Amino acid sequence: MLDHTIKKLAACILIAGLLFAMPAASAAADDGDSSVQTLQSMISDLEKAIENADKRMIAHPSFLDELRGLVEAYKAKIRAVFFSDDFSDGNYKLSPRWTVDSGFFLVTPGKRLRSQVNEKKAAAKKSSSSNQGEEVLNILLKGMLDAATNDQSSQQGAATQSVKEYETPAVIKTACSIPAAFEADVSFAAEPSQGAMEMVLMGGNPARALYRLVYNASPSADRPIQIIREKGGRSYVIDMASQYPMLEDGQLHRIQWSRDMNGNMLVMVDGKTLIRTVELFYRDSFTGFALANQGGIWEWDSVKILQSMPGQ
Repeated sequence: MLDHTIKKLAACILIAGLLFAMPAASAAADDGDSSVQTLQSMISDLEKAIENADKRMIAHPSFLDELRGLVEAYKAKIRAVFFSDDFSDGNYKLSPRWTVDSGFFLVTPGKRLRSQVNEKKAAAKKSSSSNQGEEVLNILLKGMLDAATNDQSSQQGAATQSVKEYETPAVIKTACSIPAAFEADVSFAAEPSQGAMEMVLMGGNPARALYRLVYNASPSADRPIQIIREKGGRSYVIDMASQYPMLEDGQLHRIQWSRDMNGNMLVMVDGKTLIRTVELFYRDSFTGFALANQGGIWEWDSVKILQSMPGQ
């Protein structure tokens, strides 16, 4: 009877250890390399404890099998972190170091990386008495052409004219080693615009853009989220989303862009999969990561580059 009680107590201790350790593993898996190493060591100890319990027969074999399954599930959640910045130090120039290629960036009092690219200002038109007659003639001709244009063409023309043009894009980059299987996890907030935000994987020396994930603000069938491959100065669309989430509400949103060792590439927005494709053109490790503001106001709350989840 005493032996049976001891066995039950040992099993309970083992369960308690797992229950307390596993949430910690899930919460701290992305905190950094030291946390990951600590959790890996903890799980290794738990595996040894399970095997020891099995050998000493202090728990039912099927119960131990369930515990092994839990350990394997949590092991899959612990991933290496290749790059992480939440801008909590108020400085993008140190630890880790970002370099501005163009435009202007700052860290806000709320500890977010902010960039603003304004609309282009229309050039002021000059008129004089010598060209007033020419302007009147041009106005009359334009009116005649507009009248001759069908309704569909007029609507297309109006849509084209409504697209805003922006000043030179703002680009900021950082050097880091990223394997071929990766997950880029970015949280950001944006204000309404017709600009775009890009996440860029870079490679080579000097580093150049290899893959770009483009989120077009005010998305539509003509302006979807796209994955683009860069090669030889040309851009190739790999795939695009058929859903158009409106994220320009000033609230934080999350984009996860990942690829596993088999080339399965995913784009998720706020936990919802929008693109699922296969891409293995560039198989080597990447050497850097960049953020680009193609127009509008964007604030990044955190940027993480992680080991890709297996079997995504």
